[in-house]
Amino acid sequence: MPKNISRYLREFLENLKQSKGRTEKTIENYRFYMSRFIDFFGDKKPDRLTVDTIKRYRKWLGELIDARGEPLKKNTQNYHLIALRNFLRYLQSKKITTLSHREIKLDQINMKKPSVLGKTDLERLLDAPLKDKTAGKNDTLSNHRNKAVLELLFSTGMLVSEIAKLKKTDINLNKNELSLLIKKNKQKTVPLSEQARYWIKQYLNLRKDSNPYLFIPHDKRAGKNKDKGITPRTVQRIVNKCAKSAGLQKNITPHSFRHSYTLSMIKSGVSVENIKKTLGLSNDNSSRYC
Repeated sequence: MPKNISRYLREFLENLKQSKGRTEKTIENYRFYMSRFIDFFGDKKPDRLTVDTIKRYRKWLGELIDARGEPLKKNTQNYHLIALRNFLRYLQSKKITTLSHREIKLDQINMKKPSVLGKTDLERLLDAPLKDKTAGKNDTLSNHRNKAVLELLFSTGMLVSEIAKLKKTDINLNKNELSLLIKKNKQKTVPLSEQARYWIKQYLNLRKDSNPYLFIPHDKRAGKNKDKGITPRTVQRIVNKCAKSAGLQKNITPHSFRHSYTLSMIKSGVSVENIKKTLGLSNDNSSRYC
């Protein structure tokens, strides 16, 4: 007998964790977006969903007000639709009668391409951490960490979430490479540049802690997080702070490194297919970089 959506949702979220290897943050986001859909539609059986349901849900999302008293942005509305689409795809894989996930189309959004770092700007940005004198008591540790983070961003094109979850055991300085868990039980080997290797080694040599993470907090709150790494938001703050310190006027984000890395690979003659494989890009979003 068919179950209500909430029952299937628990199974779907468990599948994301066990089979797909999604992070806790991703699973929480799916839970939040799907709870919004249940608020709208009710906890009914999946076979009650129709094309008209999706039309009305889109309208409902467009009229929804966020915590700041503002309408939901288009990309936020898309996140809700993506969660529902993937949930329906899961139900169909289990042969459960429901609306086809192909009936959910996303709103087209004009995405701004990240700023490209020219050679001069890049040099100024990479030099900024060691010239920074505002980090407080642990300025040497923080500045060396920030330098290593920037070098790693530029030389690998990694995502902030990937950098934040790196552990010391993921790095092999003898082989100039790191191992990255991209899916459950699936590793990807990423080569390190000499500069990234050098500054990671310098940073680790300064540390006297037993924290397993490669990059850790060094501010006054660090004592409360002895076994935790930095967050993706911290990586973003590092980039913003160093860009400001370097006097760069353009909007520099971690994705600026990813975009610059991609362009440097293209100029070096690396094929688009190999770039997509290295960055873990799908055909849907590769055009943004390639």
